[in-house]
Amino acid sequence: MEFEDEIAGAEAFGRSSNAITDGSAVQLVSAGNEVSWAVWKFSPGMETLVSVEAVMNVQTDEKAYIGLADYARNSWQFGSPVSTGMKLTLNDARHKSDNGAFCIAIVTAGGDMATVFKVILKTESEWAIQTVDAGETSAAGVYSSIAVVAGKPAIAYGMASHELKYVRSVDGTGIAWGSPVSIASGPKCEHISMAITPGGHPGVCWFYATYPGELMYTSATDTGDYWKTNVRVDGTYPDGNDVGRFASLASDGFDKMAISYYDENLNALKYVKGYSDWGDWGLPDVAAIGECYYTTLLYEAYNRPLITYYEAESQELKLVGRNAEGTDWNPPQTIDTEGDVGSFASGAMVNSQPGISYYDATNGDLKFAHYDMTGEEWVRVVVDSAGDVGQYTSLAVIAGSPAVSYYDAGNGDLKYVRALNANGSSWSTPQIVDSIGDVGLYTSLAEIDGRPAISYHDSTSGHLKYAYYVD
Repeated sequence: MEFEDEIAGAEAFGRSSNAITDGSAVQLVSAGNEVSWAVWKFSPGMETLVSVEAVMNVQTDEKAYIGLADYARNSWQFGSPVSTGMKLTLNDARHKSDNGAFCIAIVTAGGDMATVFKVILKTESEWAIQTVDAGETSAAGVYSSIAVVAGKPAIAYGMASHELKYVRSVDGTGIAWGSPVSIASGPKCEHISMAITPGGHPGVCWFYATYPGELMYTSATDTGDYWKTNVRVDGTYPDGNDVGRFASLASDGFDKMAISYYDENLNALKYVKGYSDWGDWGLPDVAAIGECYYTTLLYEAYNRPLITYYEAESQELKLVGRNAEGTDWNPPQTIDTEGDVGSFASGAMVNSQPGISYYDATNGDLKFAHYDMTGEEWVRVVVDSAGDVGQYTSLAVIAGSPAVSYYDAGNGDLKYVRALNANGSSWSTPQIVDSIGDVGLYTSLAEIDGRPAISYHDSTSGHLKYAYYVD
């Protein structure tokens, strides 16, 4: 799939003092022995470079020079002088930096002048897309959750027929898939979360939409062909409200599993921990009060749990964590309050600190927040603002940098974006992964063999789909 990105001449990354803005263009005006220059910087990230075109006008009988940053030689690569705009073929090995940047320069000298209107970069992205479950009797792929099980991608997901299923690839990248296995059926299975138990088996928790709803858990005895009896973790209110929506399952990194979730009866965020690998569950405790949606359970150093979530009543993004002694929960931290922010939140440990992708409903933007140890503060970044983007986010660390899969509601597309550094302060240009039909709901992102892989729902076809980046 080919993509095109353009930067107006006046929006140069850097330029000399005699490079003059002319509307959206820039004029490179050299007088006498002067040199006039401007540099444009793109962030194609993982996309493959194809070509770059400089759209410009050079004065009659005058010349300009086009230079490409050559990262293989650590120098600028200039060609012969040109008297008009031109298109140049690119090569990733030479023209893309280690952090996924590309730069082009245009120069005039000796009294010559050129007007640069815009620079256009063309790239390609290689995503292999598979239909994993075609949903022959019922739409498949809602609330999908992806994980790597014994070196192969696996997905837990819901069906419109209310069934909870599990499927695992027969290879290490997800080119071919096995037959789905039914884990649960009956009432609707929602808010599904899968994680690997300390014993290396897949474990799954979900919200069982009975009346009232319950939080359920099970785990496999192997790589997913055989599953233990489903266990009710919480939901003992026969005349009450739902318990278990927005569930997030995680291993504590030692020998236990744990879940964060919302309890509608108590109007509270709750946390419960298992006594064993298999999930013999203890008593839940309250981590925070309020309408705590879109939870993600994380563990930082010393086995300390952190929970990221959206506080729906105040419309704020928040985080709560255990105190150093592990005896109680600290007061919640408010991370973002600028509008209605924090829905569709997804958390991960990024460069040893918590990071969160989330939706800014006020502006229709995808945002990312990370904790900066140097300044001891939360840093928030707008990652994508092109239309209404940022629902159904899933955050993961891919090749050492945070990355997000998400839904473009305005166009009905699945999108992906990866940061240019380890803490997520700078991001590459977002990629469209799939745009055929209305695709990209219920995304779940994981690193498979050093590359991004995404499970998601195609609401047009009713299929569970899987996208894997092929370089």
